[in-house]
Amino acid sequence: CACCNPGLFNSSGAGQHCTGGVCIYPDPGNDPNDCDASVTPTVTYTISGYTNPAADKVNITNLNKIDIVKDRPADYIGPDGFYNLTLNFPDEVEAGDVLQITACDEIASDEFKNESNCNVSTHVPQNIPGEDTNVNLTLNHYCLRYHSYPYKTWEQSNWSGPAVMQMMVSHYRPLEPSQAYLNETGIAHNQQPCNANLSYVDPMGMRWTLNDILHNTSSYGGGRYANYGIGSYNDNLSALHYICYWQHAGPGAAPAYGNYSNWMAIRGIHTSANPYPGPYPPGGNYDVYGLWINDPYNKTLEGPGGIGENTYKTVDQWTSEYYFNLTGVRGCDSYYNRYVAVCEPPDQPDREVRLVHARPRFTDAITPELMAKPLMVYDVEQLALGRIVKDDESLKIVQAAIDGVTEELIPYDAEFATTFAKTTAGEPMLVTDDGGNDYYLVPFNMPVVERQSVKIMPVEIERVKASGLKKFERVKNVAAKAVIEPIPIEQIKVERTLVAVLVDAVDGSFKEASWVADPVKYLPVSRAEALELALGEVAITSARDLSNLKSKPTIELVYRDASPYFPDWKITVDGKVFFVSQDGTVS
Repeated sequence: CACCNPGLFNSSGAGQHCTGGVCIYPDPGNDPNDCDASVTPTVTYTISGYTNPAADKVNITNLNKIDIVKDRPADYIGPDGFYNLTLNFPDEVEAGDVLQITACDEIASDEFKNESNCNVSTHVPQNIPGEDTNVNLTLNHYCLRYHSYPYKTWEQSNWSGPAVMQMMVSHYRPLEPSQAYLNETGIAHNQQPCNANLSYVDPMGMRWTLNDILHNTSSYGGGRYANYGIGSYNDNLSALHYICYWQHAGPGAAPAYGNYSNWMAIRGIHTSANPYPGPYPPGGNYDVYGLWINDPYNKTLEGPGGIGENTYKTVDQWTSEYYFNLTGVRGCDSYYNRYVAVCEPPDQPDREVRLVHARPRFTDAITPELMAKPLMVYDVEQLALGRIVKDDESLKIVQAAIDGVTEELIPYDAEFATTFAKTTAGEPMLVTDDGGNDYYLVPFNMPVVERQSVKIMPVEIERVKASGLKKFERVKNVAAKAVIEPIPIEQIKVERTLVAVLVDAVDGSFKEASWVADPVKYLPVSRAEALELALGEVAITSARDLSNLKSKPTIELVYRDASPYFPDWKITVDGKVFFVSQDGTVS
């Protein structure tokens, strides 16, 4: 019975048996081609089901074969929401593989905004070869984001309110007022008399200034009418509902850190359903996953823009690190101890709003070790102590960052997805916080040599290190192996970071991400540059002076009062502690 090849074409081959040298087919469903040696089988697996509401895009990625099946469009998508995709076995799919299904219905998309309902699910095939039917999906992620939203940094340190107003006006008008005018007008219309001499714009000053400009559709080149109000609440859930409900009318603004020193623009929401006016699930309640935020504070040597320009913050990050009740304002302020936002007039139906917490991604705690690391200081090698993560643990941190954005951001932001696809992971950097909210910064860079047609390598970390003084080497750590590839020094690019991702240092949960269209140097002040600046404070200004050091300097990143993307360097030199900010200031 050498001709019997049970199961080549279907799963019923196990019922075949051999009698007198002849293959017997007791089951009529068996395929006689199983015994035809001249037929080469093509074994397939098909996944099919319905989306509700009907999706106009269904893409499938095999997370176990991401280099073969990535964002594969469904073979068919029907107007009733039916979809199916056939994959070849075993090269495209095998038993135990995990398929990620991304289904989206683009509700509206124009030059100003993108609005969609989506579902991102995983499915483990049950019938291989064969078909899994009724893999049905409910589009339970709603996203509204203003993707062409302008970005401005503040021109003076107390002008975050004017910078945010400038972004909001620029969204509606081809011309924009100056930050100086917005600051002067806003402060003049602050709460009186409480905030008459305040150096920041308060909510009343912001509302009056915006409406003075945007009620007049002929102002600053003409444009759409807009009307802003002030939402003030005792709890952050009510404030979040106000922000999300009125996002359809235009971007809003909110003060961060419990005072008016750092306003931020809210240019997108990620919820489980459209907060305005629905459709709602039973009871009218919905979940909040995160927000797209523009923060005008970007303190670097490189000037405005750069990492920190476009950000997506999980709702955990927004409510724990930025959005607080206003305890840092004057006691006479009408909004003291309240959660405040400036959006449309605050008149919306009550809803129960739930926060969706970011998923932990570390199975075990990762503890960096204090180790000596060579740095090029004054053109010679100097050892400095720092908290270094082992290679295998670095891979876990990078994987957590990739998994976080893959699950929580890439399916909902095509702009970010396109940018992220060009990158490879850099070395994670631990940032300590006196408040106990330590995190890892994970940069994702344009590759050093090849800057086009780049694949994401989820578990690859790239380091560039000196080898003598004439060439550099790139070290790739994959699992426990290192592959060294020589690179000519002229190919080393300083400006090459496109994305920075923040993950929690304790559990690896995704916190937020920022990205830029063109590569930037990141961090603007490097370890070696920061160390030289600190050494200069103790009169060590040349390679010859390094011998005067009594001990190895210690250098680490700390989060103080800057953007979390631009932490300060904390450097200890012979018992003296210096902080070097990313604009080069030493304190």
